[in-house]
Amino acid sequence: AFNQAQERLADVVADFEATNRLWRREVARNFDLPEAVKEPIQAPPEAPPIKPEPEKPRRAEPAPPQPSVAPGRRKKSKAPIFAAVAVCVIAAVAFIFLRPSGAPKPPQQPAVEKPREQPAEKPQPKTAEKPTPQQTAVGGVMVESDPSGAEVWLGHKDFGQTPLTLVLPTGSATLTLKVKGLSDQTKTVTIAPSTTNGTKVSFAYGGVVINSEPTGAEVRQNGKVVGQTPFSMGGLPPGQHTWQVAAAGRQAANVPVEVPDHQTKQVTVKLSKETGTLHLTGNFPGIMASVGGTGVGALPQNVAVEAEVDYTVTAQYQGKSQSRTARVKSGQTGEVAFTFNSEPATRYTNSIGMTLAWVTNLPGCANSQWSADRANGGWVGQYDVTQKEFTDLTGSNPSTSSQGGDFPVENMSFEQATRFCEELTRREAQSLQPGWRYALPDNAQWEFFAGGTPVNTAFAYFATSRPKPSAPQKVGLLQANAFGLYDVLGNVFQLTTDHWKDATGASDASSYVCRGGAYKSVSTTLAVTQGLLGNRFLQFSGPRADIGFRVVLTPH
Repeated sequence: AFNQAQERLADVVADFEATNRLWRREVARNFDLPEAVKEPIQAPPEAPPIKPEPEKPRRAEPAPPQPSVAPGRRKKSKAPIFAAVAVCVIAAVAFIFLRPSGAPKPPQQPAVEKPREQPAEKPQPKTAEKPTPQQTAVGGVMVESDPSGAEVWLGHKDFGQTPLTLVLPTGSATLTLKVKGLSDQTKTVTIAPSTTNGTKVSFAYGGVVINSEPTGAEVRQNGKVVGQTPFSMGGLPPGQHTWQVAAAGRQAANVPVEVPDHQTKQVTVKLSKETGTLHLTGNFPGIMASVGGTGVGALPQNVAVEAEVDYTVTAQYQGKSQSRTARVKSGQTGEVAFTFNSEPATRYTNSIGMTLAWVTNLPGCANSQWSADRANGGWVGQYDVTQKEFTDLTGSNPSTSSQGGDFPVENMSFEQATRFCEELTRREAQSLQPGWRYALPDNAQWEFFAGGTPVNTAFAYFATSRPKPSAPQKVGLLQANAFGLYDVLGNVFQLTTDHWKDATGASDASSYVCRGGAYKSVSTTLAVTQGLLGNRFLQFSGPRADIGFRVVLTPH
């Protein structure tokens, strides 16, 4: 047993020395160690031989069977391996604790020494070098538009609204500018390196300003409320646009506007009041009516009036008057009827305010029928035609005095007088009996209605009047004759349709007969009846300041 232990110890020491040499070589190769650590680790001194103790007598035991070992080969123990591992651990601990911090590197071995082997460098994997990107040249463009605020698109990307500065690669770029309601505009720009250029795009557009009377009306477009008047809108494509303008109590109006390019069109719309219709009727022809103080003529009449407003409707017949209050709704018709007692009519007033008197048995009116109670006669103007009546109907006043109002019209031509009668007939057509018309009287008719009129200054203005007149006077200021007619004598001569005849009885087709005298005539020479000629007749060959006319309304 002792011999076996010695053999094992010898094996451990041999294995230790071999491991020590291997460890020192590996450590020197891979670590930079102080010289003290590089020294070989000494094996522990050999222990003195152990003296065997005398054996005590013991009972003989059979020896255990020994494993068979091949001759010349000793079975190795695992103890050297564990010892080697222990030595490596001790050496590593010594390296960590014995190497001073920050110790200087050991000096290089003299050249005579064999250089230590350097570990082979591990090949590093090759890494592909990244190519250096080339710098792209860029430039700028400042985009403006009219109007401003247009969207700027490049391809499918919206870059913002004008005014806008873009930084783009050099070269050309096509921009699209968009404004709602206007046609898109495209612009190709050139981008120069390190330079900012400018470009401006103009759209086709205009504007409109809508005013209304009354103001504050609602404005609609395509059924949608867009504002109130005064209303303005810009950014409209040129061309025709239509708005609707409406206000309470007024008729709505469509307002078409042709919008010009780069201009603003101003329009003003007058909104008519909502209206209805008054249908006025009477039980006799010749009933004259007025609505709200404005004459509308003889009944029947349809009169357009403002809706939802009270109107006073007045009718006059034979000197009697009746009134009604009427109101109609928008777009509707209201009926207003007048009924008068049946009495013979002595006066008739037409639509221009001219009053006529009924003259029974007037020449040329035999078998005439104006109404059930008026026949065999005709109507004669109560006064000479006034300047107001002539102006209202024809729009002109030929008079030399031109005082207007109730002064007699004078200085007119024969054609002007007859056109007045024709126009008055057209104006009164709806209120006249069939076949009746206005005209100048003939000589026989004048002599009939003027007959019996006293030839004095109580009935007429003559040269003998005091004070002596120097021009025509207002009509109707003196007394009327038996038919209720004024100024049949004096003031101004009255034109008739008869042609002038000379002393031999020859007729002059270019001249007409005037009757009645004037403010310059002498009354003693104005006999009305046959016998004395004097100034009873006056030849009319052209306008004069002392010649006027009177009308008759008779069947034709």
